[in-house]
Amino acid sequence: QVRAQPWVDPIFDCSKPLTVDPRQVAQRIMDIRVALAKEFQEDLKRVDEENMELLKRSLMASLDAKTVAHPVVPSPEEDAAAAEDGEATDKEADTDAGAGDD
Repeated sequence: QVRAQPWVDPIFDCSKPLTVDPRQVAQRIMDIRVALAKEFQEDLKRVDEENMELLKRSLMASLDAKTVAHPVVPSPEEDAAAAEDGEATDKEADTDAGAGDD
């Protein structure tokens, strides 16, 4: 038995003694553990579902996104156009150089 106010003289102590049943406390802890385990399992199932939904939204957004030119890395179309322009410029330079030799 445990008293609420052990420092008070028992003659003047009006509180009821507290009794603790270890078996009952342990059973209560185990019941709470079971309830928490079930709740955690439900939460983890929801996390998986939410992750799949976020992945789906992200993929759909990336498919719907318009392509924007990167300031540093050229797109493949720009590379092809630049290569064609470079060949045309090289041919013009060759013809200009040949004309000046006469």
